[in-house]
Amino acid sequence: MPETAGLPDLPTFANAPPSRPQRRFASAVSAAFALLTLALLPIVTDPVGAMPGFVPSYQAALITVYAVTTYLFFAQYRRTASVPLLVLAAGSLFTTLIVAVQLLTFPGVFAPGRILGSGPGTTTWLWTLWHVGPPLFALPYAIMEGDGRPRWVRPDRVGRVGGLAALAVVAGVAMLTWVVVAWVEYLPRCVDGDDYRLLTTSGIGPGVMVLTLVALATLCWTTRSRCCSSSSTTWSPCRARRGEAWAGSPDGWRRSPPA
Repeated sequence: MPETAGLPDLPTFANAPPSRPQRRFASAVSAAFALLTLALLPIVTDPVGAMPGFVPSYQAALITVYAVTTYLFFAQYRRTASVPLLVLAAGSLFTTLIVAVQLLTFPGVFAPGRILGSGPGTTTWLWTLWHVGPPLFALPYAIMEGDGRPRWVRPDRVGRVGGLAALAVVAGVAMLTWVVVAWVEYLPRCVDGDDYRLLTTSGIGPGVMVLTLVALATLCWTTRSRCCSSSSTTWSPCRARRGEAWAGSPDGWRRSPPA
């Protein structure tokens, strides 16, 4: 464990101010996602052919990106013993695991059928958990960063606390996976065969979007967008909004109506 852990003067994702190029880049990416979403609206209800290779390549890229982000957040936490950074690390780990589990629910990826689940309802509910996780973890982070109170883990407990947090996330993901796989028929329906309009009309998709916007607004308000973490999360609403327009189907990957 580094002897400098817990020192508040060490720059981290939570307190390092973004440079002007970083702000411009984040704004440009957010604008690009927004424009792409608007451009797809006229054709978003038109079905497309099955693309079996899309799911494994897309999910593998997501898992890799989230896994690297998780490593960076845990490394920053171990360096500074910051509780808010531990919350972000736990949230990133949660998302990484959920995306990995969701990949097992697609048919024809690792086996002729689904390794987990019995239908697209399981896949869609794991999609929901995937997109609910980041804002749920971002909210406590934003609140803790905003009140100005220092929160540190004792240097001799950094490794233990971090390990327990990671184990808690793994246990939570395992429990949620069991609920979604074993009891999906008792959850609100969010898909009907290849028709994913229920994801919107049931309020699940819009609810995820609202939660994401609330988390983003809280983060921007409490940090005044003065840190790299708040600058980078400006991508989230665009990613979540774009994600509502896509959902997996039993025969590949099809486009469905947005909220």
